[in-house]
Order: sequence, then C-alpha cells, then structure tokens
Amino acid sequence: MVTVQTRFSGVIRPMVRREREEFTLPDEATYRDLVQAWVAQYGPNLARLLLTSEGELRGFAKMYCDGEEIRGESVDLPIARTGAITEVRVVVFAPSAGG
Repeated sequence: MVTVQTRFSGVIRPMVRREREEFTLPDEATYRDLVQAWVAQYGPNLARLLLTSEGELRGFAKMYCDGEEIRGESVDLPIARTGAITEVRVVVFAPSAGG
C-alpha cells in the first residue's frame, strides 16, 4: 500500500473543507486513481472542477508530487514508481481568478 498525503490549495480547499487529507491506495495505484479517490470522497463538484467530460485532468488544474508537475500522460504513472516510496505528498491547485 502507498500512503498519499494530499494538500489541497486554492479554491479546492473550501470545497473539500480541509487543507490536508491522507489516502491509502494499492501499490500499483496511479495519479488518476488518486484523483478518483478524491472524487469518491468529496463528490461530483470536485470532479467538475478537476476533470474534463472525458475524465482527463483539466489543463488549469495543477497537481504536483515532490515538486514534479503531474499532467498529461504522467497521470497514468504509478504513484510509487520506484517501489521504495511509501508516502507521497501531492499539492493540488485550481484557478481562483481569471487572467
């Protein structure tokens, strides 16, 4: 199992009503699986904010793992790619103003 410490920021924080949340996922879980765990926990409003109608992470939604931006095809990478990781910190941003 991989433990993922998630830190919510921006407009996401009031939506989920917390700054941090811990999720435990199977070793083979991907970042996409993590997003689905958030949606299962926090509901369809979060899904509409983060995901396109095709289920892809929106371009303006930013997810970082240990300083590395997770986007495009990298959302399908296993979170614990090296097998040695037991804890990952992910920060998620979504736009809070136009520009």
